[in-house]
Amino acid sequence: DVWFRFTLAAREVVYLDVADGNAWNSILQVRQGSCTSPATSVACQDDSCGGVRSQWYGTLDAGTYYVVLDSTGPAQVGDYSLFYQHAPCGGSRPITGNGDFDGTTVGQVNDYTVAAPCSGRAAADVDYYLGLCSARSVTATTCNSVTAGATLDTLLYFRSGSCTGPQVACNDNGAGPTFCATWFRSSTLTATLPKGLSFLIVDGGWTLPVEGAYRVTIS
Repeated sequence: DVWFRFTLAAREVVYLDVADGNAWNSILQVRQGSCTSPATSVACQDDSCGGVRSQWYGTLDAGTYYVVLDSTGPAQVGDYSLFYQHAPCGGSRPITGNGDFDGTTVGQVNDYTVAAPCSGRAAADVDYYLGLCSARSVTATTCNSVTAGATLDTLLYFRSGSCTGPQVACNDNGAGPTFCATWFRSSTLTATLPKGLSFLIVDGGWTLPVEGAYRVTIS
């Protein structure tokens, strides 16, 4: 096995994966403890990314962590590239796969501001994170919000690398070819997101109320 170490000054979202060409079966572990005995297992992952590669991402509190790159057996050895990313977005919620994610911006604060070509109110927002083994197309839509009893006029935007990172795409009110026929307050956007961490911000548009419930569907 091979060991790495990193330290977080605050609660953050962390992404790790092992590119090994699928030539050998790696295992990725995250541990915590003293340098002589970091025995507390925080996370482990095997056979992610559609093969024998290993990937893990999640939220970790401040502290020092050890990444253990191991394998499933003595014969499983080879070259690798370990990819590490961290983002100061400890309050972000995970997107775990395709499906509906219900929430509300009521009681939240205004953390983010959308960039051109979109615009919106200074409204409360909620952010989500996802980790990708490679670049791929991701769609986020609130077109189904009306069926969930939602009230929020949503504004959606993707950011790469961090919740404060570069804006990849944005949409308000499903304008143009992404118009939501079900509800004019809904938004839809599709973008090719890069390998590693990306973030989805659910924000408030121009129509009142500026806070409320929503349903965002990911595919």
